[in-house]
Amino acid sequence: MGTIQRERRNGTVSLFIEPFSGGGLRSMMRIRADVHPPEGRQRTPKIEIFFHGSAYVGHGGLMSVSHARTWSAALDAVIAEAEKVAEEMRSK
Repeated sequence: MGTIQRERRNGTVSLFIEPFSGGGLRSMMRIRADVHPPEGRQRTPKIEIFFHGSAYVGHGGLMSVSHARTWSAALDAVIAEAEKVAEEMRSK
């Protein structure tokens, strides 16, 4: 599983991870979380999750258990990091 990369733009923090490496279609799959600062009366930062690419469409949508666990671990890691960023935004 790759490492989480961070990018900040206009107050929004974007977190990216590429769970698979080694080339091929799977290596193009990414998970991104955008953490938006609170706006107006909103007190809590907004977190949005995006999935880029699906190498498994050509395989009938099937993913091996080991690949599913890798994807799940990457998603869990991005969500946990996004929640930390949101908490930092909230405390400012």
